[in-house]
Amino acid sequence: MSVTLHTEVGDLKIEVFCEQVPQASENFLALCASGYYDDTLIHRNIAGFIVQMGDPTGTGKGGMSIWEKPFDDELVPTLCHDRRGTVSMANSGPNSNNSQFFITYAQQPSLDNKYTVFGRLVDGMDTLAALERLEQNMLQDYVRTSTYHSAITQNSASVFNGQLAMDVGAGSGILSFFAIQAGARHVYAVEASGVAEKLRKMAQQPAYAGRITVVGRKVEDPQAAAIIPQVDVIVSEPIGVLLVHERMIESFIYARDHFLRPGGAMLPSSGTIQLAPLSDAALWNETLTKARFWQQRSFYNVDLNPYFEAAFDELFSAPVVGCFSPNTLMATEESTAQHIVDFATVTMDQLRNFDIPLQWNMRFTGLMHGIAGWFDLAFAPPSLQSGVPAVSSYMSTGPHAPATHWQQIRLLLRQPLAVNAGQVVRGIMRMRINDHRSYDMDAEIICLDADESARVNSMAALLALMKSHPTRVRSGKWYLQEQIYNYSYTGEPLDQPAKPETANLYLPVNALLAESSTQVTSVAPVDPNLPTDFVIGTKSQTTNQDQIMRQ
Repeated sequence: MSVTLHTEVGDLKIEVFCEQVPQASENFLALCASGYYDDTLIHRNIAGFIVQMGDPTGTGKGGMSIWEKPFDDELVPTLCHDRRGTVSMANSGPNSNNSQFFITYAQQPSLDNKYTVFGRLVDGMDTLAALERLEQNMLQDYVRTSTYHSAITQNSASVFNGQLAMDVGAGSGILSFFAIQAGARHVYAVEASGVAEKLRKMAQQPAYAGRITVVGRKVEDPQAAAIIPQVDVIVSEPIGVLLVHERMIESFIYARDHFLRPGGAMLPSSGTIQLAPLSDAALWNETLTKARFWQQRSFYNVDLNPYFEAAFDELFSAPVVGCFSPNTLMATEESTAQHIVDFATVTMDQLRNFDIPLQWNMRFTGLMHGIAGWFDLAFAPPSLQSGVPAVSSYMSTGPHAPATHWQQIRLLLRQPLAVNAGQVVRGIMRMRINDHRSYDMDAEIICLDADESARVNSMAALLALMKSHPTRVRSGKWYLQEQIYNYSYTGEPLDQPAKPETANLYLPVNALLAESSTQVTSVAPVDPNLPTDFVIGTKSQTTNQDQIMRQ
């Protein structure tokens, strides 16, 4: 049986598992039929984790079942939080289900065996994406919002003053309002979701009235061309995890090709994917432990072992989103692999399928457990006013920078790779679009001595070398949309910067001795005492996911 929920940003069609979890299903369907959920608020919305609703009080503390008392959990081993769009009951402890429920934004194995899974989203993934992108999470990201504000307003005289602008994927319209503040003559705010109606109300404020046209369509909609003229500037925040997740950049590029005048400006102007080798034994061991659950031979007299291989593959193909210590990076900063996406020139084909060559000069001896990833954004527009230079600015989401709501990403290898300081790890990361508005990623890497690496002068030669030395090769495949979140990192200690050996990384002896003579620390620590509104994903906010889910 299925039921459709209507939200302000679209519909969510849920398949309900009536046979597997009859009590939770009966409760949910009866509450829907009675109108109990009508006009209730989404009271908890954590990007990458869950969206929670079903409380008529809107506080997260209310709600009642159809029996006017809590009912028991129905924990079915085969019904897991193993994908985006899983629908489960929220509770305040075992057997305390009432009316509240949540939908996952990604697989969340830490919620298994604690919350009753009673449905899956079968239609409305675009609506779920719109809910995840609701503006509060992004507006409260100080690094993101302040960077955009500075990049736009500091280019008032050089780029925006008197110009026509477009805001692609406008959401609440904050970038449209910034553009008007910077002197734009008029802004076309393109937003296809139901948020567009709220934006229209916001745009009626005296300072903006008559200067913002809200286009309630996708920018690719042919009817949008009848509304939007050629513009001088395009602003957008089309960025997802590792820059390209959600594939909103494609709409940014479509807008450039169809609406931007020659010589016009785009903000941001480019993005750079950064990839580096990582040592993280704790995360790798935790992931394997989760898979080993399925090696039990007698789980209530049931042999779960046939599921183990699939569980192992699934867990090690899931990107782990969350902040991590910069001290876990193994290579020299200069050898971090980079892939630059120039928004002014990149083609759709180049955006949808691309390869990133990898060549990391290893600084430490240790075990490489995976690949770390993040991105940087550049705001370097051309000046549209003769004699007035444009101002450039930049933002990083890397582990050395203040945290953002994008955080960073870790791609775990199925088997760690042992490396020595001075060796070179080389390979390739391939990124291909998929049908889930994201990317399939696969990598092959090999560990080489420095002189051996110097003799390899082409990717073809490198791939041939991998075939002849399989024991030195590691490969991995990850699905960027199947993210799981890990919030265990709490920042570096300020009084005593962490040493690499605390992460099981070891400097060569000569480098270790040189530290004492130069008194150089290995990494500049990230300040964990930044205001909590500015640091997303720190322990003070998200350590206990169980408590996040409690009513």
